[in-house]
Parts: sequence; structure tokens; C-alpha cells
Amino acid sequence: MSGTIWLIVEDKTDGDIVRVILEKRGIKVKSPKVLKPDGARGGISRLAKQLEKLIKTIRDNPQFNSKRDCIAVLHDWDENTQQSNRKHYKDIERICTKFKVKLIIARDEIESWILADSGVCEWLDLPLDNRDTVRKPSDELSRLMQKKYRMKYQGADRAKVLEELVGDADRHSPSMREALQHLDNAPCVKK
Repeated sequence: MSGTIWLIVEDKTDGDIVRVILEKRGIKVKSPKVLKPDGARGGISRLAKQLEKLIKTIRDNPQFNSKRDCIAVLHDWDENTQQSNRKHYKDIERICTKFKVKLIIARDEIESWILADSGVCEWLDLPLDNRDTVRKPSDELSRLMQKKYRMKYQGADRAKVLEELVGDADRHSPSMREALQHLDNAPCVKK
């Protein structure tokens, strides 16, 4: 029997995207439980500051099963927007190592995985390619949706993008491929 992925993310949107990708890939897990830092907006600094508390909250939860469940921390790399101060990223890596939790990083933003997904590429008439190096993939996705469908990536229109996901961006996205490898052999995805 598989366990639960307890996912810690920067914000709710990232959790929604990962939940759909896991579903589409047929990874046999219970619905992932998604936690994010307190506060109206997410962000890497808030995640770094609250990460230890979030991990401890999960481990103290009576529903957490240390033999079947796993904890994964997902964040954007933000290389194009946060080149100078990488302290928070290093803090997150240190905490994940200390608590032995999976660290999953989307380069540059998780939207690069969406832009490398065959379903979304077909929907947007976009050639399949690695989008990990695109500057601000979320802005690029918004621009493409506006141009083709007069839709926005924010709000209700985001649900349409998630409907188009096939979950196969790892064929083109090295960061998604690496993220999925972190989950290989984790107790939460074993049958």
C-alpha cells in the first residue's frame, strides 16, 4: 500500500500543479497533503523561515506514517530573479538535509514544467522543448494564453491549463525529470 506525499510548497498554486502532475502520471499515492508558509503570499524567504516548523507539524500529525509517508519540499529556483541573494535557498537545502526530507527544485519556475508538457504545448500550438531556461516562465505562459485564447494564467483560467496537462514534461525538462527521480523508491509511491 502506498502512503501520502506531504508536500511543502511556496504557495498554493505550486501545490495544485504538482497534485495534477502526480495524478496524470498515475503515481499511486493518496491525495498529497499540501502545506505552505503562513501569510497571504508565499515566497522563498517565508518558506525558509517556516520550513522547520512545517516539517515538525507534519511529523507530529497523528495521520503521518513514518514508514509509508514522505515529506517533500518544492520551490522554484528563481535564478533569473534572485541571482544575488541565495541565502534562503541554501537555508532550505540545509534544513531538508538535516530533517532527511526530499528537496525538489523547479528551474526556473514550476511553470517551466507546464510549458514543456505535451498537452499544454498542443493546446498552445507550442513546439515541445525544454523550458527550464526560459526567463520568467509564468510570464511566458500568461503571454501565450493571452495571445491564443485571451485568457490569463491567474484566477479561473489557470484551471483550464491544469486540465490540459498530460504530466510528461520530464521528457523535455531536466528539472522535472530530476524532481521525479527524487521520488523514486520513496515509501509514499511504492505499491
